[in-house]
Amino acid sequence: MAWLAILSALAGGTALAGFLERSWSWPVRVAAGVPLGLAVLGLTGFPLASRLGLGTPALLGATALTLLPALALLAPRLRASWWPPAAREHRRQGWVEAAAFALAGLAFVMVMDRAMLSSERGIGFGAEHNYGDLPFHLAVVSGFAWGDNYPPEHPELARARLTYPFLLDFGAAQLVAGGLGLHDSLRLQNALLALALLVLAHLWGLGHTGDRRAALFAPALLLLSGGLGFVAFAQDALHSGRGLGLLLELPRDYTIWREGGLRFGNLITTMLIPQRALLLGLPLTLPAWSLLWRAVDPQSDPALARRRGLCAGLVAGLLPLAHAHSYAVALSVGGALLLLFPARRPAVGRFLAAALLLGGPQAAWLAQGSALQAGGFVGLAFGWDHGDLPPLWFWLVNAGPFLTLWLVALLRPGWTTRAQQ
Repeated sequence: MAWLAILSALAGGTALAGFLERSWSWPVRVAAGVPLGLAVLGLTGFPLASRLGLGTPALLGATALTLLPALALLAPRLRASWWPPAAREHRRQGWVEAAAFALAGLAFVMVMDRAMLSSERGIGFGAEHNYGDLPFHLAVVSGFAWGDNYPPEHPELARARLTYPFLLDFGAAQLVAGGLGLHDSLRLQNALLALALLVLAHLWGLGHTGDRRAALFAPALLLLSGGLGFVAFAQDALHSGRGLGLLLELPRDYTIWREGGLRFGNLITTMLIPQRALLLGLPLTLPAWSLLWRAVDPQSDPALARRRGLCAGLVAGLLPLAHAHSYAVALSVGGALLLLFPARRPAVGRFLAAALLLGGPQAAWLAQGSALQAGGFVGLAFGWDHGDLPPLWFWLVNAGPFLTLWLVALLRPGWTTRAQQ
């Protein structure tokens, strides 16, 4: 039953991605379909589970609803519009590019597989930043799968509503209820979303640079992020006499120093592994922003721009229960684009309307009964987490090289070039 649910999510999500943007190639449709399908499976399954319990009827109902976009392709007219000739004319990717994606995908999945380790000795983890997060997520998944935790309460705070975006954890509980093991459920989600994120990051880079080779660096810049810790590693490797062999047994964290200074943690080990909501939220956000960015393109057809704005809003509307911070950022970006692109206000207006109409009720329900104080949710802290370092020096140490390169790119002629896929 679990595999049927996953296959329905992949098929339904891929079909939905094709309806949202007809010019996307097959790899992009499948990649965008992974987070779309998993989000729809969870959003349709949660109210059913709240009413019927997380059993076979609720899982079958969510599976059938998620599969509807794929079933719609049985109609010849819809199938013709879903896969127009323009979408079939993409250039074949070179072997070097395909090999780079294969190797990067394999490495990414292997790292994500360290999020949870299970053996006869018990449960462990491969990243120290997951020390507190993994037990929390396991408790949330277990509560949904076996504890009838509807509406969800916080697993660590008695009688407190769960305000953490739980959609991915509920999706893992659906797979557990369908017969898949707890570890295998998390592992399968991690692998699918990790591979999707690679392709969608490439799509985002291609949409901004218009250069396929430059776009190959987008996933690397996203996933290999970090500060100047490599300088300290080089010093330790030189002094220890082990060279690169030190990589096999790192003596300390080289991106976050507890004594202060460097606080630029790697995205994978400090965000995607411990904060599982982002693992679904980021792959959902990238297609929404890609559609919205093309919608505000001054050279695009106005009618097509309005359609893309609407579709981007529909994707963003899936975010509140997946990753609430991404939803807040998406609305903020939409507000900024209203001011920056006055000629495209109809398209951006449709984005905001769709995102609010679909996501607003989710956000309101998530905040209902919460102990969160809205006035303290957003604040200004210049040099947050700077420790004993002066804020300005803290920023230069952590982001100085990036800020320098960003200014160079900003001032470089033709930096606004975008791909017209």
